[in-house]
Amino acid sequence: MYQETFRPPFAGLVYAATIIVLATIGGLLFMKISDGAEVEFKGIASTVAILPVLFAVSWMSGRYHVRVGGAQLDFGYRGWSATIPLTDIEVAEKVDISWLSFGGMGWRVRGLKHIGYITGSGPGVRLRVRSSGRTYTLNCSDPDGLLQALGHQSGSIKTIY
Repeated sequence: MYQETFRPPFAGLVYAATIIVLATIGGLLFMKISDGAEVEFKGIASTVAILPVLFAVSWMSGRYHVRVGGAQLDFGYRGWSATIPLTDIEVAEKVDISWLSFGGMGWRVRGLKHIGYITGSGPGVRLRVRSSGRTYTLNCSDPDGLLQALGHQSGSIKTIY
């Protein structure tokens, strides 16, 4: 059994951006209304339409988990995660992740066959899934512990560029 759950470092930036956007929208609406100007419905509608997206992204990026329990591995963020049967993992190896090589943090896709669940630079595991042919790269604080829970030998660190 292996389990870890934490708040990714970039979650604070997402929360801050959401608050800044809300404050800006509120301030602009307040200034228009207090000046006695008409507020156009199009402006309000487009502004209100983006709020659910901001709240959803904030909520989803606020929690990251990696769990091995029973016969499956579950990892990812709230709202978008992956579950893989342990018997479907063909290769699992310890890697040193550079978030810059993935073009950022969060859910990262390189083509349709390589998916990254990246919370930052540091230790992680790369998995190749037999049935889909996909490769997943994910951060975890204890790659050796995760590999042991998966039933794979922990190998040397491979750097992802």
